[in-house]
Amino acid sequence: MQLAEKYRPKTFDDLIGNKEIIAELKLMTEQKSLPHLLLTGPPGTGKTSAIGVMRQTLYGNNRFASKEINASTDNGIDVIRTDVKDFATHASPQGNVPFKLLILEESDELTSKAQPALRRIMELYSKHCRFILTGNKDKSIIDAVKDRTHWLQFIKITPEDIFPRLKMIFEKEHVLITDKAIKYISEKSDGSMRNALNKFGETIRSKSNKRPNIEITLSMVQQIKLNLKRGNDILKKALNHNLLEARELIFNEQKTGLTTKLILNQICEVAYTWDVVKELMKADIAELNLEMELALLQGAEEVSVITAFIGTISKIGKKWRKKNGKD
Repeated sequence: MQLAEKYRPKTFDDLIGNKEIIAELKLMTEQKSLPHLLLTGPPGTGKTSAIGVMRQTLYGNNRFASKEINASTDNGIDVIRTDVKDFATHASPQGNVPFKLLILEESDELTSKAQPALRRIMELYSKHCRFILTGNKDKSIIDAVKDRTHWLQFIKITPEDIFPRLKMIFEKEHVLITDKAIKYISEKSDGSMRNALNKFGETIRSKSNKRPNIEITLSMVQQIKLNLKRGNDILKKALNHNLLEARELIFNEQKTGLTTKLILNQICEVAYTWDVVKELMKADIAELNLEMELALLQGAEEVSVITAFIGTISKIGKKWRKKNGKD
Protein backbone atom coordinates (compact mmCIF):
# COMPACT_ATOMS: atom_id res chain seq x y z
CA MET A 1 0.00 0.00 0.00
CA GLN A 2 1.17 3.53 -0.77
CA LEU A 3 2.52 5.23 2.36
CA ALA A 4 0.18 8.21 2.01
CA GLU A 5 -2.81 5.85 2.17
CA LYS A 6 -1.35 3.43 4.71
CA TYR A 7 -0.73 6.25 7.20
CA ARG A 8 -3.71 8.44 6.39
CA PRO A 9 -4.86 9.91 9.74
CA LYS A 10 -7.62 7.98 11.49
CA THR A 11 -8.16 10.27 14.50
CA PHE A 12 -7.90 13.99 15.17
CA ASP A 13 -4.69 13.35 17.10
CA ASP A 14 -3.11 11.91 13.94
CA LEU A 15 -3.65 15.15 11.99
CA ILE A 16 -0.64 17.47 11.83
CA GLY A 17 -0.39 21.20 11.18
CA ASN A 18 -3.19 23.80 11.23
CA LYS A 19 -3.76 23.10 14.92
CA GLU A 20 -6.42 25.76 15.53
CA ILE A 21 -8.50 24.60 12.54
CA ILE A 22 -8.24 20.96 13.57
CA ALA A 23 -9.28 21.83 17.14
CA GLU A 24 -12.32 23.70 15.80
CA LEU A 25 -13.33 20.83 13.51
CA LYS A 26 -12.89 18.37 16.36
CA LEU A 27 -15.18 20.40 18.63
CA MET A 28 -17.85 20.72 15.93
CA THR A 29 -17.70 17.00 15.23
CA GLU A 30 -17.88 15.97 18.89
CA GLN A 31 -20.87 18.27 19.42
CA LYS A 32 -22.46 16.99 16.18
CA SER A 33 -23.08 20.60 15.26
CA LEU A 34 -21.55 21.27 11.86
CA PRO A 35 -22.37 24.25 9.68
CA HIS A 36 -21.72 24.02 5.95
CA LEU A 37 -17.93 24.17 5.63
CA LEU A 38 -15.52 25.50 3.02
CA LEU A 39 -11.95 24.20 3.42
CA THR A 40 -9.37 25.84 1.17
CA GLY A 41 -5.60 25.77 0.95
CA PRO A 42 -2.64 24.14 -0.84
CA PRO A 43 -2.62 20.40 -1.66
CA GLY A 44 -1.26 18.05 0.99
CA THR A 45 -2.13 20.24 3.97
CA GLY A 46 -4.74 17.91 5.48
CA LYS A 47 -8.13 19.03 4.13
CA THR A 48 -9.23 15.63 2.84
CA SER A 49 -7.65 13.81 5.79
CA ALA A 50 -9.56 16.02 8.23
CA ILE A 51 -12.83 15.25 6.44
CA GLY A 52 -12.06 11.54 6.59
CA VAL A 53 -11.56 11.73 10.36
CA MET A 54 -14.81 13.69 10.76
CA ARG A 55 -16.76 11.11 8.73
CA GLN A 56 -15.34 8.22 10.73
CA THR A 57 -16.00 9.96 14.05
CA LEU A 58 -19.59 10.82 13.13
CA TYR A 59 -20.71 7.69 11.30
CA GLY A 60 -18.21 4.91 11.87
CA ASN A 61 -18.51 2.46 8.97
CA ASN A 62 -21.94 3.65 7.83
CA ARG A 63 -21.11 4.36 4.19
CA PHE A 64 -24.67 5.51 3.41
CA ALA A 65 -24.45 8.49 5.77
CA SER A 66 -22.17 10.49 3.51
CA LYS A 67 -21.44 10.99 -0.16
CA GLU A 68 -18.35 12.33 -1.91
CA ILE A 69 -18.25 13.98 -5.34
CA ASN A 70 -15.08 15.22 -7.04
CA ALA A 71 -15.84 18.42 -8.92
CA SER A 72 -12.66 18.20 -10.99
CA THR A 73 -14.45 15.57 -13.09
CA ASP A 74 -18.14 16.16 -12.20
CA ASN A 75 -18.39 19.92 -12.27
CA GLY A 76 -21.47 20.76 -14.35
CA ILE A 77 -24.94 21.86 -13.41
CA ASP A 78 -26.38 18.39 -14.24
CA VAL A 79 -24.38 16.81 -11.40
CA ILE A 80 -25.75 19.40 -8.98
CA ARG A 81 -29.33 18.92 -10.19
CA THR A 82 -29.15 15.11 -10.06
CA ASP A 83 -26.57 13.54 -7.74
CA VAL A 84 -26.25 16.41 -5.27
CA LYS A 85 -29.94 17.28 -5.13
CA ASP A 86 -31.02 13.64 -4.88
CA PHE A 87 -28.71 12.98 -1.92
CA ALA A 88 -29.69 16.21 -0.15
CA THR A 89 -33.41 15.65 -0.74
CA HIS A 90 -33.36 12.21 0.88
CA ALA A 91 -30.97 13.09 3.70
CA SER A 92 -32.21 12.19 7.17
CA PRO A 93 -30.81 11.85 10.72
CA GLN A 94 -28.30 9.03 11.16
CA GLY A 95 -28.68 7.59 14.66
CA ASN A 96 -27.72 10.38 17.06
CA VAL A 97 -26.27 12.51 14.22
CA PRO A 98 -28.98 14.87 12.92
CA PHE A 99 -27.65 15.10 9.38
CA LYS A 100 -25.96 13.37 6.47
CA LEU A 101 -22.78 14.75 4.94
CA LEU A 102 -22.13 15.67 1.31
CA ILE A 103 -18.47 16.30 0.47
CA LEU A 104 -17.68 18.23 -2.69
CA GLU A 105 -13.94 17.93 -3.34
CA GLU A 106 -12.24 20.53 -5.57
CA SER A 107 -15.38 22.67 -5.58
CA ASP A 108 -13.34 25.51 -7.09
CA GLU A 109 -13.69 23.56 -10.37
CA LEU A 110 -17.49 23.93 -10.43
CA THR A 111 -18.82 25.84 -13.44
CA SER A 112 -20.40 29.28 -13.17
CA LYS A 113 -23.82 27.72 -13.78
CA ALA A 114 -23.37 24.93 -11.24
CA GLN A 115 -22.43 27.15 -8.29
CA PRO A 116 -25.72 29.13 -8.03
CA ALA A 117 -27.64 25.84 -8.24
CA LEU A 118 -25.48 24.43 -5.44
CA ARG A 119 -26.12 27.52 -3.31
CA ARG A 120 -29.88 27.04 -3.63
CA ILE A 121 -29.69 23.36 -2.63
CA MET A 122 -27.50 24.22 0.38
CA GLU A 123 -30.22 26.62 1.53
CA LEU A 124 -33.18 24.31 0.96
CA TYR A 125 -31.87 21.11 2.55
CA SER A 126 -29.62 22.36 5.35
CA LYS A 127 -31.78 20.80 8.09
CA HIS A 128 -30.67 17.22 7.41
CA CYS A 129 -27.74 17.69 5.00
CA ARG A 130 -24.44 19.42 5.67
CA PHE A 131 -22.06 20.32 2.86
CA ILE A 132 -18.27 20.31 3.08
CA LEU A 133 -16.59 21.98 0.12
CA THR A 134 -12.86 21.85 -0.53
CA GLY A 135 -10.64 23.68 -2.98
CA ASN A 136 -7.09 24.86 -3.52
CA LYS A 137 -8.24 28.36 -4.52
CA ASP A 138 -11.14 30.27 -3.03
CA LYS A 139 -11.22 32.93 -5.76
CA SER A 140 -13.07 30.58 -8.12
CA ILE A 141 -15.93 30.09 -5.65
CA ILE A 142 -18.73 32.68 -5.85
CA ASP A 143 -19.52 34.85 -2.82
CA ALA A 144 -23.07 33.48 -2.64
CA VAL A 145 -21.64 30.02 -1.85
CA LYS A 146 -18.91 31.33 0.48
CA ASP A 147 -21.48 33.32 2.46
CA ARG A 148 -23.37 30.11 3.30
CA THR A 149 -20.33 28.30 4.69
CA HIS A 150 -17.95 28.54 7.61
CA TRP A 151 -14.71 29.16 5.74
CA LEU A 152 -11.43 27.69 7.04
CA GLN A 153 -8.16 28.33 5.23
CA PHE A 154 -5.49 25.64 5.62
CA ILE A 155 -1.84 26.72 5.31
CA LYS A 156 1.29 24.73 4.49
CA ILE A 157 2.49 22.37 7.21
CA THR A 158 5.72 23.44 8.89
CA PRO A 159 8.85 21.24 8.69
CA GLU A 160 8.71 21.05 12.50
CA ASP A 161 5.29 19.36 12.28
CA ILE A 162 6.25 17.09 9.37
CA PHE A 163 9.45 15.80 11.02
CA PRO A 164 7.97 13.75 13.93
CA ARG A 165 5.26 12.25 11.70
CA LEU A 166 7.86 11.17 9.13
CA LYS A 167 10.11 9.77 11.84
CA MET A 168 7.22 7.69 13.21
CA ILE A 169 6.36 6.34 9.74
CA PHE A 170 9.96 5.35 8.97
CA GLU A 171 10.22 3.60 12.34
CA LYS A 172 7.03 1.63 11.67
CA GLU A 173 8.38 0.68 8.21
CA HIS A 174 11.67 -0.44 9.82
CA VAL A 175 13.65 2.05 7.73
CA LEU A 176 17.04 3.06 9.15
CA ILE A 177 17.42 6.77 8.40
CA THR A 178 19.31 9.64 10.00
CA ASP A 179 17.57 12.61 11.60
CA LYS A 180 19.44 14.90 9.18
CA ALA A 181 17.87 13.05 6.25
CA ILE A 182 14.38 13.33 7.75
CA LYS A 183 14.95 17.04 8.44
CA TYR A 184 15.95 17.55 4.80
CA ILE A 185 12.78 15.82 3.56
CA SER A 186 10.65 17.89 5.93
CA GLU A 187 12.15 21.09 4.57
CA LYS A 188 11.97 20.10 0.90
CA SER A 189 8.35 18.91 0.87
CA ASP A 190 6.86 22.38 0.34
CA GLY A 191 4.62 22.14 3.39
CA SER A 192 2.86 19.00 2.12
CA MET A 193 2.85 15.66 3.93
CA ARG A 194 1.77 14.05 0.67
CA ASN A 195 4.88 15.40 -1.07
CA ALA A 196 7.09 14.12 1.74
CA LEU A 197 5.76 10.58 1.33
CA ASN A 198 5.29 10.46 -2.44
CA LYS A 199 8.46 12.24 -3.54
CA PHE A 200 10.80 10.82 -0.90
CA GLY A 201 9.17 8.23 1.36
CA GLU A 202 8.27 5.67 -1.31
CA THR A 203 11.76 5.62 -2.83
CA ILE A 204 13.40 5.44 0.60
CA ARG A 205 11.18 2.52 1.59
CA SER A 206 12.06 0.78 -1.69
CA LYS A 207 15.80 1.24 -1.12
CA SER A 208 15.48 0.02 2.46
CA ASN A 209 13.51 -3.08 1.43
CA LYS A 210 16.20 -4.03 -1.06
CA ARG A 211 19.00 -3.50 1.48
CA PRO A 212 17.43 -3.83 4.97
CA ASN A 213 20.62 -3.10 6.90
CA ILE A 214 21.59 0.07 5.06
CA GLU A 215 21.18 3.43 6.82
CA ILE A 216 19.64 6.13 4.65
CA THR A 217 21.81 9.25 4.93
CA LEU A 218 21.36 12.89 3.97
CA SER A 219 23.51 12.54 0.85
CA MET A 220 21.45 9.54 -0.30
CA VAL A 221 18.20 11.45 0.11
CA GLN A 222 19.61 14.44 -1.80
CA GLN A 223 20.19 12.14 -4.77
CA ILE A 224 16.57 10.96 -4.97
CA LYS A 225 15.55 12.41 -8.28
CA LEU A 226 15.43 11.45 -11.91
CA ASN A 227 18.52 12.55 -13.79
CA LEU A 228 17.45 15.50 -15.97
CA LYS A 229 19.22 14.22 -19.08
CA ARG A 230 17.66 10.76 -18.72
CA GLY A 231 14.26 12.35 -18.15
CA ASN A 232 14.67 14.33 -21.36
CA ASP A 233 15.75 11.19 -23.23
CA ILE A 234 12.74 9.18 -22.03
CA LEU A 235 10.32 11.94 -22.99
CA LYS A 236 11.85 12.46 -26.44
CA LYS A 237 11.76 8.77 -27.24
CA ALA A 238 8.15 8.41 -26.04
CA LEU A 239 6.92 11.44 -28.02
CA ASN A 240 8.68 10.16 -31.15
CA HIS A 241 7.28 6.59 -30.99
CA ASN A 242 10.47 4.87 -29.72
CA LEU A 243 8.33 3.07 -27.18
CA LEU A 244 10.50 0.07 -26.31
CA GLU A 245 13.60 2.22 -25.83
CA ALA A 246 11.69 4.67 -23.61
CA ARG A 247 10.28 1.85 -21.52
CA GLU A 248 13.72 0.27 -21.12
CA LEU A 249 15.13 3.58 -19.86
CA ILE A 250 12.41 3.68 -17.18
CA PHE A 251 13.23 0.11 -16.15
CA ASN A 252 16.87 1.17 -15.76
CA GLU A 253 15.82 4.05 -13.51
CA GLN A 254 13.84 1.62 -11.34
CA LYS A 255 17.01 -0.38 -10.75
CA THR A 256 18.54 2.67 -9.03
CA GLY A 257 15.79 2.51 -6.39
CA LEU A 258 13.43 5.18 -7.76
CA THR A 259 9.74 4.30 -7.53
CA THR A 260 7.58 4.11 -10.64
CA LYS A 261 5.40 6.93 -9.31
CA LEU A 262 8.38 9.25 -8.77
CA ILE A 263 9.81 8.48 -12.22
CA LEU A 264 6.54 9.19 -14.03
CA ASN A 265 5.93 12.34 -11.98
CA GLN A 266 9.35 13.70 -12.83
CA ILE A 267 9.10 12.83 -16.54
CA CYS A 268 5.93 14.94 -16.54
CA GLU A 269 7.75 17.74 -14.72
CA VAL A 270 10.38 17.66 -17.49
CA ALA A 271 7.58 18.05 -20.07
CA TYR A 272 6.20 21.08 -18.23
CA THR A 273 9.57 22.87 -18.67
CA TRP A 274 9.83 22.32 -22.44
CA ASP A 275 9.02 25.40 -24.52
CA VAL A 276 8.17 23.23 -27.54
CA VAL A 277 5.41 21.50 -25.55
CA LYS A 278 2.26 23.60 -25.88
CA GLU A 279 0.22 24.47 -22.80
CA LEU A 280 -2.77 22.27 -23.74
CA MET A 281 -0.39 19.43 -24.51
CA LYS A 282 1.07 19.84 -21.01
CA ALA A 283 -2.49 19.63 -19.68
CA ASP A 284 -2.93 16.28 -21.49
CA ILE A 285 0.28 15.00 -19.90
CA ALA A 286 -0.78 16.21 -16.44
CA GLU A 287 -4.13 14.40 -16.81
CA LEU A 288 -2.31 11.23 -17.89
CA ASN A 289 -0.05 11.44 -14.83
CA LEU A 290 -3.08 11.57 -12.52
CA GLU A 291 -4.60 8.53 -14.24
CA MET A 292 -1.37 6.55 -13.83
CA GLU A 293 -1.11 7.55 -10.14
CA LEU A 294 -4.65 6.28 -9.61
CA ALA A 295 -3.86 3.01 -11.41
CA LEU A 296 -0.82 2.45 -9.17
CA LEU A 297 -2.85 3.28 -6.08
CA GLN A 298 -5.50 0.74 -7.10
CA GLY A 299 -2.88 -2.00 -7.44
CA ALA A 300 -2.19 -2.14 -11.19
CA GLU A 301 0.97 -3.94 -12.30
CA GLU A 302 3.84 -1.46 -12.61
CA VAL A 303 4.95 -2.85 -15.99
CA SER A 304 1.44 -2.31 -17.36
CA VAL A 305 1.30 1.24 -15.98
CA ILE A 306 4.69 2.11 -17.48
CA THR A 307 3.69 0.65 -20.85
CA ALA A 308 0.38 2.53 -20.83
CA PHE A 309 2.14 5.75 -19.83
CA ILE A 310 4.71 5.54 -22.64
CA GLY A 311 2.07 4.54 -25.20
CA THR A 312 -0.23 7.43 -24.26
CA ILE A 313 2.63 9.95 -24.30
CA SER A 314 3.32 8.75 -27.86
CA LYS A 315 -0.33 9.29 -28.81
CA ILE A 316 -0.27 12.76 -27.27
CA GLY A 317 2.78 13.60 -29.39
CA LYS A 318 1.05 12.34 -32.54
CA LYS A 319 -2.16 14.25 -31.74
CA TRP A 320 -0.35 17.55 -31.40
CA ARG A 321 1.87 17.03 -34.44
CA LYS A 322 -1.32 16.47 -36.48
CA LYS A 323 -2.84 19.68 -35.14
CA ASN A 324 0.26 21.54 -36.26
CA GLY A 325 0.40 19.82 -39.65
CA LYS A 326 3.59 17.94 -38.90
CA ASP A 327 2.36 14.35 -39.02
